[in-house]
Amino acid sequence: MIHLREFLKVETRDLHARTERAFARFDLTRREAYGEFLLAQATALLPLEAALTGQGAGYALEDWPLRARGELLRADLAALGLSEPLPQAEPRFANPDQLLGALYVLEGSKLGARLLLARVLAAHPAAAGATAFLAHGSDPARTAAWPSFLARLEAAPCSAARAAEALAGATAAFAMFGRAARGFVKA
Repeated sequence: MIHLREFLKVETRDLHARTERAFARFDLTRREAYGEFLLAQATALLPLEAALTGQGAGYALEDWPLRARGELLRADLAALGLSEPLPQAEPRFANPDQLLGALYVLEGSKLGARLLLARVLAAHPAAAGATAFLAHGSDPARTAAWPSFLARLEAAPCSAARAAEALAGATAAFAMFGRAARGFVKA
């Protein structure tokens, strides 16, 4: 039996590091760069969430509507006077295991968002009206979301085939975020 949580953590370590490096190039102490950061996030997150919703994330996580952050991201962009990025193609997940892998990426990203929120607020206290997306995981009503997601990952025995499918979903999600970040920041 494979422990899916540990498998995804190990197998996506390099993808996670590359994606973090791509987003670390945004200087969140500058308001303009914070806006670009949100646009890059929206470029990946909005089509991912739409795909997950349309392809059954609500079956994998009953509280999926409470976990989704797209509307918060749209509100933050509007608060900064920015338009939503052009719609991107939604990924197609072949099965529930691939959905679970993509959800692993989105749920895990909320942990890093807490750190980024502190950095943004320290640099621009006036940006507090445009931080709902980053604050989502810090909300006391939602702080149990990551542990409950991990419990979901650990709840069912996982075969090598299912783990490979979950990895494919996670890889697709990380790739979308990586492309989005590189599209906004010049090396």
